[in-house]
Amino acid sequence: MTAYNLWHKKICRSKELKNYNTIVLGDSVANAAYVPDYISEDFINLSLPQSTPIENYFILKEILKIHKPSTIFISFMNHHLNGYMNGLFDERMFSHRFDFKTEATIMNYARKSRDIATIFPPRHRRYLHDWVLHRLYLPPVFMPSLLNSNLNDRKKDNDEFVKSLELHRGTFTSRSQRENVDNKRIDYTAYYISSLQKKFYKRILKLCNEQNIKVKIVILPLSPKIRFSENYIRQRKEVYEELESEFPNVEVVFPFINLRPIDFMDTHHLNVHGSFKFSVALRNRYKDIFPPSATAPLSERTINGREDYLRLENEYATLLERIEDPFYAIIFNPKGDLAERIKRGDMNRKGIHSYKYDNLFLLNNDALDDVSLNAEKQYVEFSLGKQKKRNRENAARRHSYRNRQ
Repeated sequence: MTAYNLWHKKICRSKELKNYNTIVLGDSVANAAYVPDYISEDFINLSLPQSTPIENYFILKEILKIHKPSTIFISFMNHHLNGYMNGLFDERMFSHRFDFKTEATIMNYARKSRDIATIFPPRHRRYLHDWVLHRLYLPPVFMPSLLNSNLNDRKKDNDEFVKSLELHRGTFTSRSQRENVDNKRIDYTAYYISSLQKKFYKRILKLCNEQNIKVKIVILPLSPKIRFSENYIRQRKEVYEELESEFPNVEVVFPFINLRPIDFMDTHHLNVHGSFKFSVALRNRYKDIFPPSATAPLSERTINGREDYLRLENEYATLLERIEDPFYAIIFNPKGDLAERIKRGDMNRKGIHSYKYDNLFLLNNDALDDVSLNAEKQYVEFSLGKQKKRNRENAARRHSYRNRQ
């Protein structure tokens, strides 16, 4: 994750931030859920996996030195509000995500905290000693990484990873087709936030309030395999009612979309199916923040980002939902009985409009040739449906996807 932290550090200190009116802060569940490609052109996902409100407070201070967004979405899993700061040493300090002053401030707060046993995991209880090892790039910490990087050509992989981050504006966790097939149920019986994490959560909200930034605290959906006790639900409600009542710029949003177990890669993180559904639902819920004009016409980066996600989609029903967007049409070469029926005229020669997906076109070979696509390939070729009418050059761009008939 070093590559991600270095990219994150760079973007948070870059003038490119001025392009984004809406920003996401949070941990890995936030990184998995929010897909900018399907939300808005001026939306960026700056959530840090394994991060807590403490780290995100200092990230927000960095951001505000460059740019003041109009809205910030915040999402944390409950174990990052009361558990260890697992990512501080292994991720942030290892990559030198923060400067010396910020790290020293965090160490000082930890030293004074009554919750010290809950801040750092047992392997980092000698936290000042470990901080020095990381800060000075000493061999016990960095030598294994250097050896691994040279032996496994890690730089090439990291370069490709950073290209993906730039394309998808920070989202990477949900780019998995893995589905949660574990039948084990998990029971949540209590919702707790440590005093130090709560202090920094409130600092985030206070800073936003002072800057007149709207905040949406979104409680993200979790797998249906998780069961919540009445005590958990009550305690969670109390925590967020307190935050909402104290800060007038804050809206707390509880889960507003029902997802299936197969929309998750595990019990907490959305996969490529679930993140798409959540992102579209969020866009539709907040049309005042993400008006239709914010998503049309699509930029070249968003077009490329969406098509990259289309290549990952391996569930037919969700694929159809993805191309329901009016800017897209799927074109493929029908074979076998379907091709014969088209040739006989049983189906529309120009295209089949499938139920509500009236921008889904299943074309014969002649139609494929008409848009300069290779009809002999065993892959589906993509063209930009309604966008084609506006821009023939964009329509001629070709992208492959496995044939679905």
